[in-house]
Amino acid sequence: MSGNNNKTTIVIGVDVGSGSVRVSLIKFVDGVIDSRPLATHKKSITVHNTNTHIYEQNTDEIWSALCECVQNCMKTANINYKQITGISFSATCSLAIIDKNKTGNDVIMWMDHRAINEAKYITETKNAVLEQMGGNCSPEFSLAKLLWTKRHQRQRFDEAVGFMELPDWLAWKCSNFEATEYPRSVCSVVCKWGYDAVNRRWRDDLLQLIGLEEFVKDKSKIGAKIVLPGTHIGYVSKKVAKDFGFISNLNEINDECIDISIASPLIDAHAGALSMCMFSHELKEVSNEQLDYDNLFCMIAGTSTCDFISTHKRYFTEGVWGPYYDAIFPNYYVREAGQSTTGILLEHVIKNHQDYHQKLTDKPINDIIKDLNKQILGKPYKTKLNVNPCFHGSRLLANPYMKGGYYGLTMDGNNIVDWYHAAVEALAYESKYILDELKIPDLKKVLISGGLAKNDVYMQLHADVLNIDVITFDLGDADLMLVGAAILAYHSIFKQDLNTKLVSYPDLDATYFRPTPELQDYHKLKYKCFREMLESATRIEEIMKDIHI
Repeated sequence: MSGNNNKTTIVIGVDVGSGSVRVSLIKFVDGVIDSRPLATHKKSITVHNTNTHIYEQNTDEIWSALCECVQNCMKTANINYKQITGISFSATCSLAIIDKNKTGNDVIMWMDHRAINEAKYITETKNAVLEQMGGNCSPEFSLAKLLWTKRHQRQRFDEAVGFMELPDWLAWKCSNFEATEYPRSVCSVVCKWGYDAVNRRWRDDLLQLIGLEEFVKDKSKIGAKIVLPGTHIGYVSKKVAKDFGFISNLNEINDECIDISIASPLIDAHAGALSMCMFSHELKEVSNEQLDYDNLFCMIAGTSTCDFISTHKRYFTEGVWGPYYDAIFPNYYVREAGQSTTGILLEHVIKNHQDYHQKLTDKPINDIIKDLNKQILGKPYKTKLNVNPCFHGSRLLANPYMKGGYYGLTMDGNNIVDWYHAAVEALAYESKYILDELKIPDLKKVLISGGLAKNDVYMQLHADVLNIDVITFDLGDADLMLVGAAILAYHSIFKQDLNTKLVSYPDLDATYFRPTPELQDYHKLKYKCFREMLESATRIEEIMKDIHI
């Protein structure tokens, strides 16, 4: 089989987030992305949260939602599957367990912190892998969750056919591969599994040391072959073609696969960063159709927020994940900072204000946020409330034990606008903290995508706090994660790596948020308060660890 070299190319981009599956059909004409997707469909999926540390999902539900979305997109666009030439995926960095006899939920989500002791154990080994983890292993990493599964669900661990990051599971499910033969994306294994991408090897010393010795000799369950994102890895199987509604029965075609290229995927935030970097006005083209991604700063802000800085050189920053080699672009390092709770934090603080319980419980949370934003925008809003936003640990301090809180509460009560505004401010101060730690030379702009990019108060406060232009891109029904997946699919068709300039998006709308000069002194003082709260919380947490309840 070979890629379709016609001028018009249609691909399927898929993004599986924490709460939904989304699919877009995206058309390229001579490499130019059509101004709007041919069709987009979304289907909600369930998060099973049995306690504060456990967050799970079910691959059967995810797959069913994906199939429904593809079928609806095809109907909306009124096209035949033979017009589709590629498919790829972005998804949350969650651990999918391929059970021999599937029972119950089989996805341990990124936000699941059950493996907190295993993460601490891996950190205490002082292994060289920590040099690409910001110095500490997070319970969000699949490496820690894999060890937890072996320790606490030994039969399931032993009988599992394989373990994959969710983006890889989706690509594998579309293919004709056995699970043990499927080539993993380097993005998945270098960011969440401790893979050594520089030397193209698993760290056998670490696997042996932490008790995963079965993978030293046999890598088939975790990935014997590792490939770059966007690599052509196979074609859609005819069984999947039936699931997608492309064919009515398996006898309709003779081949085992149809001519739709599957691209090696990316973790969702990385797919967003891919799009932003490719479409950034700061990109400099060089003579041989290559692109330069050095010192580009991107934020993907949604339920949580991931921040990316791409560099040619290798830099280590304590508390910042990475440097990850080849995680997105070949021959580049990526450092990844971020916040464990952003969009979900704003919902949480609103729902914990007295006004919510007394007046607003029947109103959708998005409508409440829109009303609050109307009361803030258009004026230099200030509040003396201060927030430590580490309600679910601190990713930027690599401290999953950190707790959050407010300072400035009074007996008179605090109005919900101040309460909300202070929380959004705190998220912007976290972003400033990250930029201060990264020490990026000659930073000119900040690129933001994700759900929170549609929140004008969040965007404006980032411009004010960072004192720099903040930009978001409007892609209509598709967002940067879906377009990132489409870019992967397009590159796989023509078998070109992501450093090669294949695509452009001339009709892309960019919205700029400029700093407010009269708020600069205010935010300098509030940022000092934020730093003081973090330092105090760190000291308090050190004291509290000796209190056993």
